Amino acid sequence: RKDPTFAVEVRSMNSLNGMVGIVNGALQSGETGDAIAGLLRERGATIVTADADDGDVQVDITDAAEITSCVSEVVARLGRLDILVNSACASIESSTFLEQTGTDFDKAFDINVRGMMLFSQAAIPYMRSCGGGCIVNIASISGLKATSSVPPVAIASRFAAVGMSKAMAQEFGTYNIRCNAVCPGLVRTPTQDTALVELAESEGVDRSDIVDAQHAKIPLGRSGEP
Repeated sequence: RKDPTFAVEVRSMNSLNGMVGIVNGALQSGETGDAIAGLLRERGATIVTADADDGDVQVDITDAAEITSCVSEVVARLGRLDILVNSACASIESSTFLEQTGTDFDKAFDINVRGMMLFSQAAIPYMRSCGGGCIVNIASISGLKATSSVPPVAIASRFAAVGMSKAMAQEFGTYNIRCNAVCPGLVRTPTQDTALVELAESEGVDRSDIVDAQHAKIPLGRSGEP
């Protein structure tokens, strides 16, 4: 017999009417952030996108002052903040450990970790005043295990993002603020396609060989879609 309470909970999850959210990063057409923002809007939420180039609000994902101003302006205009999705992602070209540079390290951690932290720090006080909220950090399967096709500094930053998400969930759960890290595997996006081309060029092989090797590790034998 179906649990009627569970059915009510499922229906309520499908309606985000009255909720306000911010989605940052990866907002170009076909990217993960763009798809997330679109789905949240379909379910009734008012979503403001934030990115250096493509968002409703232009903001440097690594600049604390710009991020604080962005979040404050959203709340001032829309009255509340219930949802934050941190989907910004750094693209690192060099793929092997000995090729990694300090610049690669800074880029990976500034975008994948620092930006996530700064946006969350700016958002949480408003969520607390609203009685709760939800933070979703888009990490990666490389934040759970090392993958030879992913640059080591990117892997390290994803592990850090997962760890910080756990710490945030533990600290702010008592305020009814949930924090989760989503760790997708290979997802076909324009950014991912570019990364595969660069990886193939660096290894002197065809892009199709890289894709076939990666798909061979996936039970469904294909990439995900945003």
